[in-house]
Amino acid sequence: MKISRNEYMQTEFEIEKGGNFQVEKLISILPANKKIVLVGGFCSGKNYLAEKLKNIGRKICVSHTDREQRIGEVDGVDYHFTTPRDILKLLNFNKSIQWDAFGGHFYVTTLEEYSKSDVFILSPRGLNKFPPALREQMCVIYLDINLELRKERYLERKNVNMGLERRIEEEKPQFDGFKNFDIRIYDYKVEEENKKIVEE
Repeated sequence: MKISRNEYMQTEFEIEKGGNFQVEKLISILPANKKIVLVGGFCSGKNYLAEKLKNIGRKICVSHTDREQRIGEVDGVDYHFTTPRDILKLLNFNKSIQWDAFGGHFYVTTLEEYSKSDVFILSPRGLNKFPPALREQMCVIYLDINLELRKERYLERKNVNMGLERRIEEEKPQFDGFKNFDIRIYDYKVEEENKKIVEE
C-alpha cells in the first residue's frame, strides 16, 4: 500500500488489487478532532471500516430510514427503522441536519445523532447537503473500489432487495467527478488497467 498526495493535496491510499488495505495505517493518520465521513458505492467497505473505527471507540451515527428492516439488521444499531410519516416529521420540524433519498426511501441524519456521533456513512449527495461550516469539521474518506469487485460482493449478499443494475444506474451520477473528499482509497492496479483500455 502506498500513501501519496494528488494535485489537490488530498491523501491517496493506493491499495492492492482485491480491495484489501491496511486499516491500522489509515486510522493512524485520521485527525482526532474531526468527524469521519465514509463515502463509497455499494459494497465498497464502508460498514467494514465503520466497524473498525467503532472498535477503537468512535461512535457510529445511526440514521433514520423508512425502508424495511433486512434480515440480520438491528433496529437502533444499523438504522432507526421508522415510518414514512415519522420521517416527514423529522424533515418538517427541523429535527434533521441532512437527508437523502435512495431506492425510493429516505435516510435522515438528525441533529441529535450528529452531535453525539463521530463516524458517518453518507452518499455524495447527502454529504453535499451539509453546510460548509460543518464540512470543515469532517474528514471525508472516499472508498473508490473497483466496480467488478463490488458486484461480486453484492451478489454474495442474501439480504439485498434492489436489482444490481438498477443500483449501479442510480448511484453512478453521484460519483462521476466526485472530488469532495480528504482521503481516497483506490485500487491503483485496476485504475492503471482501465487507463490502458481507454488509451487503446
